[in-house]
Amino acid sequence: METENVHLLLVEDNQNYLEELIEWLKDFGYQNVETAINVKEAIEKLQNPFDIIISDMRMEKDDSGFTILDQVQSQNLSSVVIILTANDTVTDCRTAFKKGAWDYISKNMKGNVFEILDESIKKAIADFNRWGNVKDKQWIEENIEYLEEQYWGKYIAVINQKVIEAADTQEE
Repeated sequence: METENVHLLLVEDNQNYLEELIEWLKDFGYQNVETAINVKEAIEKLQNPFDIIISDMRMEKDDSGFTILDQVQSQNLSSVVIILTANDTVTDCRTAFKKGAWDYISKNMKGNVFEILDESIKKAIADFNRWGNVKDKQWIEENIEYLEEQYWGKYIAVINQKVIEAADTQEE
């Protein structure tokens, strides 16, 4: 997957920040960007697949970022979730990672936050290109003993937590 093919959902209630974020992402080459300004709108948009979701942590005076993470988990979506927040705390950061966030980025960090975000997205893309979706990677890790026993010495293709193909070489 290349940068221009990544399907992004931005969840941000600050309109000015959202517009600036969109401009930076377009400058970085992301072409398929959708937005939501609140949790309700984001949940409605999650009926469609997204590769990466970038969500503010605090919207509507609640833990909206956690709501997005919970929704991704409950719908068993393979989307990568990156939390981008000005209200950063160690507790929120730990909770976000426990709930499955790919990254937790403070809007208050030193340096260009948008470049840091771009780097995180690109790492997620590289991981996706190597392992497939996050759920498949987790499934492989959880079932490594079984996979080694059944497919030792073979290359396997896994989609939706199922081995769909096994071959002796990468070219097959």
